[in-house]
Amino acid sequence: MNYSWNWGVLFEQTGIGNELYIHWMITGLGWLLLIGSIAWAIAMVVGTIFGIMRTLPNKTARAIGTAYVTFFRNIPLLVQFSFGFILHLAGSRPRYKNGGIRIYRPTRQPCSQQVSVLAYYRRSYR
Repeated sequence: MNYSWNWGVLFEQTGIGNELYIHWMITGLGWLLLIGSIAWAIAMVVGTIFGIMRTLPNKTARAIGTAYVTFFRNIPLLVQFSFGFILHLAGSRPRYKNGGIRIYRPTRQPCSQQVSVLAYYRRSYR
């Protein structure tokens, strides 16, 4: 295997103004860190609230906190991502691309198919 890596391409111009590809990479890394930090902060606040709810003497608050924690603890992360993605697609509105090609709103069928597939996988892993 005699492949020579061409790292110099990162320092070439993109053809859009005077930008370099390395600037795109650094900007992408900055966005990654920003969005990850915001997501971490939101998850910390939500998780703390529901964690505290599990310790409260109020039965309703304790039941809500326990249901939330149990739901997310017992579903694998990849399944949560795929389920959220399908729900996002099911609720999207029609959009137009260049050239007037219309993208129609997906039906609820993919969502119901995803739920049945998730139930099948959940059952098969027990």
